[in-house]
Amino acid sequence: MNHPNERRKYIRFPFQKNITYRICYTKYNSESLDANSEDFSEGGVLFKTKWPPPVMSIIALDVDLKRLRDYVAQQKLTDVINIDHLYIKNNQLHGEVVRIREYPESGFYDVAVKLISRKEKPM
Repeated sequence: MNHPNERRKYIRFPFQKNITYRICYTKYNSESLDANSEDFSEGGVLFKTKWPPPVMSIIALDVDLKRLRDYVAQQKLTDVINIDHLYIKNNQLHGEVVRIREYPESGFYDVAVKLISRKEKPM
């Protein structure tokens, strides 16, 4: 959960699972790449990967939505995130990459993604 001094719009919660993602809306289809989610909020997701997508790219996140919904219900987080407010296509969440942080010693990157709402859905 958020630290009391943080000024975030959305409350984050840990949801650490293996996921895959691919870059959307490019001339060529991207292959699915492996990642591990760190935390979620209604506003975004943070994940680790060895293959970061470019900042400002739109990606499709293959997350087990049933497991995410069950976790949200079990942890009583329904006031923190409403998955039905998010843009879901082909059973995948969609978002825009907003920040990447490299960890050279491990070869991994943290990727921060702003999730796209149903109201903002891309063309």
